[in-house]
Amino acid sequence: MVTKEFSSAPKAENNPMEKFETILHAGNKCLTNVAQSNQAVRRTVDEATRKFFASHDHLSKEVKEQFLRFSGVLVVELEALRKSEEERDQKIQAIFEMTEKMSDIILARFSYQVPKEGEYLEEIDD
Repeated sequence: MVTKEFSSAPKAENNPMEKFETILHAGNKCLTNVAQSNQAVRRTVDEATRKFFASHDHLSKEVKEQFLRFSGVLVVELEALRKSEEERDQKIQAIFEMTEKMSDIILARFSYQVPKEGEYLEEIDD
């Protein structure tokens, strides 16, 4: 429904062609306004879409960087733990070897018989 009257509207009542042209001009103005509104909406949607996907790419990149950093730290920590376990195992092995040598020396020095495998010394009662 056209609510705006143009200056040529009263003259158009006398001439049907002018009335028709006036209606066409009003329709063209309405269509132009609708087209401009549609373009504004399209630009807004395109901009929002671009920003969303740009932020999505940024989030994806951030997650990837954090995962790589975490996995790098994890590898370093596991390597340090493995090295510390190797050092601990070496210390335990050295203690075992030293205890075994002390046992051999004591057994040889005091002429004790070496217990057979599976036989154990009895507990000493105090």
